[in-house]
Amino acid sequence: MVFAVMPVAQALSTDATLSALGAWSAQGGLSSPSLSPAFASNTYSYSATASSSTTTITVSPQTNWPNLSTIQVKIGNGAYSTVATSGTFSSNLNVGANIITIFVTAQDGITTLTYTYTVTRAAPASTDATLSTLTLSSGTLSPIFAGGTTSYTASTTSDSITVTPTVNQANATVQVKVNSGTYATVASGTASGSLALNMGAFNYVYVKVTPQDLSYVAPYVITVTRISTDATLQSLVLSWPGVLSPTFAAGTTTYTASVSSLTTSLTVTPAATDQTNATIQVKINGGTYATVVSWSASAALTLNAGTNTIYVNVTAQDGTTKLYTITVTRVSLAPTIGTATLAGQTNASVSWTASTGATSYTATSSPGGLTCTSASSPCTITGLTAGTTYTFSVTATNSDGTSLASAASNSVTTPAAIAPNAPTIDTATATRSTSATVSFTAPGSNGGAAITSYTATS
Repeated sequence: MVFAVMPVAQALSTDATLSALGAWSAQGGLSSPSLSPAFASNTYSYSATASSSTTTITVSPQTNWPNLSTIQVKIGNGAYSTVATSGTFSSNLNVGANIITIFVTAQDGITTLTYTYTVTRAAPASTDATLSTLTLSSGTLSPIFAGGTTSYTASTTSDSITVTPTVNQANATVQVKVNSGTYATVASGTASGSLALNMGAFNYVYVKVTPQDLSYVAPYVITVTRISTDATLQSLVLSWPGVLSPTFAAGTTTYTASVSSLTTSLTVTPAATDQTNATIQVKINGGTYATVVSWSASAALTLNAGTNTIYVNVTAQDGTTKLYTITVTRVSLAPTIGTATLAGQTNASVSWTASTGATSYTATSSPGGLTCTSASSPCTITGLTAGTTYTFSVTATNSDGTSLASAASNSVTTPAAIAPNAPTIDTATATRSTSATVSFTAPGSNGGAAITSYTATS
């Protein structure tokens, strides 16, 4: 018996589908379930997201006909690489979209399918903690702002400022505080709240930028000097015997004082309200200004006869000035009082010791303010009131002015009023058959009180 064996031809497969598509990363950021949509042989486009730390991707495509179909894989515009059955393809991931193309050729060598797998890697969190601009509401930064420069100085006369920081990277946050205060969040490009400033150079404004990755970065620091505008005095005193009129007040800038002709110089002791920053200069008349330290006396200021002007000029830290003036009049020395004596029922004689250079003297009663003026001692004050006790003082006058008053004299008391002396009769003249006119002279003494009427008797 003879057997014959006949070969039977089998058609080549045209199946180019995948049966599975696995994917993972060395960082564990991807696995098969991350495919979107879920894998299906007849779904040809997939996507997935990866964290910024996922730097590589591995894919494992499998076909329905292992060893009979061909798989080629590439990423982006790279070249295809053939992947063995149950093999893997690995590649680095760029930030952003990474398109992985899987090209499958069936056994017949003609039928092909293309699968795409787009993996989007998130960008790493930014570490940018720089500012693009930083401005102040008052004052100017020094040096000129630059994002990489973190230390600045500024000066202002304001008692508070605001700062406006703008971040360089949109996801960064910014906070601001002054000195030992609390940080407050500020929207990029907007002004902070008001930051109160102490007087002087010890104000530190901190601008802290936190980058997207939340890492700590040292803040920008602005050392702000608050410049004083205070040019007032808190005290101003003349050396004895000078006394200011009116009494000193910081807001009053014009004063007068009088001293005797024996006073040839004075000193002035000023004190600035802002003793740390203000400067004080003093001069008299047309002299030259000399600097004086607060609470210290100036050099002796020589007085001319007559009127002198002392200038006290205060300059604040910012250059603001305030001028105080004292007009000092050098007058005759007050006379030395002598004695007062009665010189009749209602008169008193007042004596004194002369003052050098005086041209006239005036004696004044107290009470009443009655006066007499004479070129020399004594002089008599008339018209005193009967039964009243008086004292008297004397001033001297020369071309420079009038001196201070002397001390009070001894007291004198005028006698109580009495009846006046009799008037002196003159003539009587008939004016009608039944009337006459009588004339008389007033008495030499009124008895210490004014005569109020006269009576003629036939």
